[in-house]
Amino acid sequence: MSIVYTIIQRFLWLIAKPLFLFSNVEVHDPHRVLATMHPPVVFASTHKGILDKVYILMQFPFFHPIFPVRFMVETKQFKTPLLEFFRKIRALSVIFKLAGAFPSGRGLGVEHATDLPVLLAKKGYSIFVFPEGERIFEDTVGKFYRGAAAIAIKAGIPIVPISFRPQTQNGKKKIVIRFGRPFSLGSGTSYEVGTEMLREKIKVLYFEGE
Repeated sequence: MSIVYTIIQRFLWLIAKPLFLFSNVEVHDPHRVLATMHPPVVFASTHKGILDKVYILMQFPFFHPIFPVRFMVETKQFKTPLLEFFRKIRALSVIFKLAGAFPSGRGLGVEHATDLPVLLAKKGYSIFVFPEGERIFEDTVGKFYRGAAAIAIKAGIPIVPISFRPQTQNGKKKIVIRFGRPFSLGSGTSYEVGTEMLREKIKVLYFEGE
């Protein structure tokens, strides 16, 4: 399936990249994550819209070894008419699975909910997680759940903190993406401490430049 995910994600990259060339996106990558990062890692980002992860992953080159990436998603939060149509005909889960997504396991408890992403990480996949668990429409960083930190600790892989922030400047809309320095959490780190460390790093990125 790894080859299938790679082909599909790179095909989607080819489709999406030209469209995003017309978007006003400002990218900050002082630690050269886009050039030097190798899988597996946990990508942890703020969550503002359904295309966040697409904007972020489009910043990686087409042949970057980070692909394919697996996504932790909660399909019930998506309410666009097109996705609702696919949900009604029972095709949404198939589409998400083919794109590399897997269920978030919400309600199972952090240990059980992270078993699958940890297994995927140990197979060499990078995992994309929105620690806030839902879209935060206010211009702030929301409460974080423990999943991202738990995956990193259990799988023994680094976390890449990412800030995704839509902004309006001089009447013009833009998206600011900031990649932070990858960091690791020791096996003795609690999920709570790891989660707070991650949130603080992303919060610094989010409000950087103000």
